[in-house]
Amino acid sequence: MTRCSAAIFFTALEADGQVAAGMRVQGRYRSADQAHAVDEWAGWIAALHVRREISERIPAGVIEMKAE
Repeated sequence: MTRCSAAIFFTALEADGQVAAGMRVQGRYRSADQAHAVDEWAGWIAALHVRREISERIPAGVIEMKAE
């Protein structure tokens, strides 16, 4: 499985400088195997659907965003 490192990482800071939240952006993916969503859905009935949906969109460009 091929993984990309984070291309962009954002943080939101409190007024005192403490990190309040963060978001990472990865991609542009060349394969559905690069998407963490495929791993997250592993073992679920919808896993094949998730992989297919990502794969169908690869030619148009796929990125993945995660935030906390």
